[in-house]
Amino acid sequence: MADWVDESMDTLMAGIEAKYWVSFFKLFSEGRPKEEIEAELSNIARKVRQAGRPDHKASMLEEHLLAHLSAIVDLSLK
Repeated sequence: MADWVDESMDTLMAGIEAKYWVSFFKLFSEGRPKEEIEAELSNIARKVRQAGRPDHKASMLEEHLLAHLSAIVDLSLK
């Protein structure tokens, strides 16, 4: 079962591994202060970028998605 969970968390969803989506959604469920949420989002974005994508198009789509996620966080914290 653990192998299946690990494999599932590595599955790409909209070009980003599922484990990073889980981390993103947890940002909103734990009642964290704004500064902590922003720091954790930066941490998630860094990990996604470090994972790297093999081609330029995928990398650009990833950057656009990260920008949209950052905007969602900004809107939710106002």
